[in-house]
Amino acid sequence: MSMRPFKRSEPPSILAEHGEEWGRDFEKSGDFHWHIDNGQKVNHILLPALKLQTQEHCSFCDGFPVSTISNETIEHFHPKSKYPLKAFLWENLYFCCDRCQTNKGEKFDDLLLRPDAVDYCFDDYFRWDLVSGELHANPNSSQENQNRANITIKLYGLNDNDRPRFRRMTLNHLSQTPVSSINHDEWPDRTFLFQGATSQQIADER
Repeated sequence: MSMRPFKRSEPPSILAEHGEEWGRDFEKSGDFHWHIDNGQKVNHILLPALKLQTQEHCSFCDGFPVSTISNETIEHFHPKSKYPLKAFLWENLYFCCDRCQTNKGEKFDDLLLRPDAVDYCFDDYFRWDLVSGELHANPNSSQENQNRANITIKLYGLNDNDRPRFRRMTLNHLSQTPVSSINHDEWPDRTFLFQGATSQQIADER
């Protein structure tokens, strides 16, 4: 599911202790790098905790497994080039595929949605087109919510290139998989797939 809600865990101790300090250092020097702690780069320390929050799916497109479609990256929601003080803050970091990260780059908009926001609900902002595989703003939502959805879809490229086609192909594959062997968290685009599968079941029963 693109933009699947998740609950953020408490910050790892390394960031709780040093995150703000490292952000100030980066703001002064302009030289971003992941620090070393006990011989290990901090991004390698953070990745397992970030992945656990999203069941190892990309935080934005719900791609899975990320390692087969791209590099496993850490996305700075507020771009570090524009918001250096947030560069090492836990709440600004997300597990991400490099397609979403590359699409967004250093762009940002105050209306951009965060999947771990306390009041975030997928259905308040988005609707799937089960035929095309595209993600759209919910037309029944407020204009502000639609604006936020469209900005998020655009900045993370959630309908770009072959993404809708891949969703349709995966839905077709799911429909041929025995229900007893399906583990939802081992599939990408979870809300699209299982909304599509449910719709198909209803159609078959008619």
